[in-house]
Amino acid sequence: MNILLFVFGTLLFIAGNQNPSGRNSIETNKTVVRDFIREFWNNAANSPATYFITCVCGERIEVTAADNESAVTRLIPAMDVHVASKEHPQVPKQLTREQKDGMVRATMRNRSAERFLAPDYIDHTIPPGMPQGIDGLHQMAVMFMAGFPDMRITVEDQIAEGDKVVSRVIMKGTNRGSFMNMPATGKEIVMRGVRIDRLAGGKIAEHWAVADQMSMMQQLGALPTPDQPNK
Repeated sequence: MNILLFVFGTLLFIAGNQNPSGRNSIETNKTVVRDFIREFWNNAANSPATYFITCVCGERIEVTAADNESAVTRLIPAMDVHVASKEHPQVPKQLTREQKDGMVRATMRNRSAERFLAPDYIDHTIPPGMPQGIDGLHQMAVMFMAGFPDMRITVEDQIAEGDKVVSRVIMKGTNRGSFMNMPATGKEIVMRGVRIDRLAGGKIAEHWAVADQMSMMQQLGALPTPDQPNK
């Protein structure tokens, strides 16, 4: 009997000492996902971030700014100075402010992506026509941030097991800019969704997501609500 109690107690001791390690890893993964959303999507880094664009010549132009919008404002003149100081026959010389703005936004990089995403990051829900990986993520961010400048994503709940984290999220924002070829409506929207992230080496390696896009389009007035007749 004493031997059985000893063996049983030993197994409990081993299990009790193994579980905290696994639990710590799971909690770390959940924190990585929350911090990525906070810093990348909500522009809520603890300190001003370094943003950069890559010129067609391959050189990188960097600025430090508090948020995405101020970075765009500072990167455009920085890019103008860079282009003027070099011979770039492939760069159009007569670009409008709007064209420059679009080019800068489309090529911006934030150190949050480099810090939280694996180099071979894969997004399994990227829309058709967008590039895979970090480049596609940035195009998505540019599209949403242009349409909803005050956009905020809140993590309402998380469940994690092994190397995957499931997050229930809610996005809120005001449609103050063009979005998906639709003019700004000025309407506030709330969109709920679920994201699944697989982590490897402390970084997000794969991503899946499901969002209530129909509800968002209804709130924007692009689709009728159930109590409205089809036009």
